[in-house]
Amino acid sequence: MKEIKIFTYLSFILLLTGVTFLTLGFDRMHNYNNPDSEESYLLEDDDSEDPKNAYVGGDAYNYIINGTHSTSYFVLASTMFILSVLLFMCQIQYDTKELIRKTQQEKEDDPSTYLLFQVDKS
Repeated sequence: MKEIKIFTYLSFILLLTGVTFLTLGFDRMHNYNNPDSEESYLLEDDDSEDPKNAYVGGDAYNYIINGTHSTSYFVLASTMFILSVLLFMCQIQYDTKELIRKTQQEKEDDPSTYLLFQVDKS
């Protein structure tokens, strides 16, 4: 019967969540388009794309907002990575304790370790 290693599964889920947050952070930081900025007026492109990660009219304010969002996603990703490593270490410690317990139990159950008779040296 295979044991359920819940900490390993949770660790893997947290690792995937951390990668997702890391991806969202980089997307928020590098994916920016504001059609209301001066750059789009200079290009005179009437078919400009939809705004991406643009909240207010000014570019500087949008960069500040996106930088704050990126930072929070990176902090969440770091937290998920740290928790993932901690849970994986807990699983390793649990597995080690189980292996030690099973080894000791096998030693106690092994008939070759029993003393069949005692020798009296008197």
